[in-house]
Amino acid sequence: QVEFPVPVLTIGAELDGLCRITRIAEALYTQVTFAEDPATAVRSLPVTTIKGMSHMQFATGDPPSRVKDLDFVPEVETDAAQAAVASDTAAFMSAVLGVVDWKAVETRASASAASMQPIVDSLIMESYTHFLPPCYCETKDEYGYLQYGTCLNYANCSGGVPWTHQYSMQIMSNADELGITINNDDSIHLVTEERPSCHLPHIHGNEVNNANPGSPEEGTPPICDSP
Repeated sequence: QVEFPVPVLTIGAELDGLCRITRIAEALYTQVTFAEDPATAVRSLPVTTIKGMSHMQFATGDPPSRVKDLDFVPEVETDAAQAAVASDTAAFMSAVLGVVDWKAVETRASASAASMQPIVDSLIMESYTHFLPPCYCETKDEYGYLQYGTCLNYANCSGGVPWTHQYSMQIMSNADELGITINNDDSIHLVTEERPSCHLPHIHGNEVNNANPGSPEEGTPPICDSP
């Protein structure tokens, strides 16, 4: 959750090649969606986007070389893009000063949020670390070791990746074609961590951990000798 002592308006350009729309979607989530009180946050830290606008259209003149190399081609005229930015800015400043109510700002913020929701959903699906950091918890498995323990989600961190346990396992196993459903959990571990060994999938419920590579009790060698 983001806090700031004064109200701040964030305006993003849909076709900004430098400050990408994915970064603006992150701002939306951390400043408003994830706030303790989103209704208040949409007034103190609102986020709006301008459809079809590029990075350079925030300015005038010739673009610097870096902007020229990285920016996207706009889909609206510069005058229209800058007028939209001015409209959002004027509505926000007028509301902050108490000249008008917050209806215009809230309407624009709501429309912008709807346009970015698919991006936010995809970032949540991958357990985007700038939304919530990984828990990196060490949970023992049913055999008493750490190889196949699953990490739970908590309010302040992500235990696993939703994409893995909701979709990828179903796709890779061809489960839909076979008419079966896979109930699974996913845990996030550091890539350099040796235990669990390589973090391979495991079918839980075996009486013995005979599919547990690297188990010192069984003397089975690890699948990976080094990270």
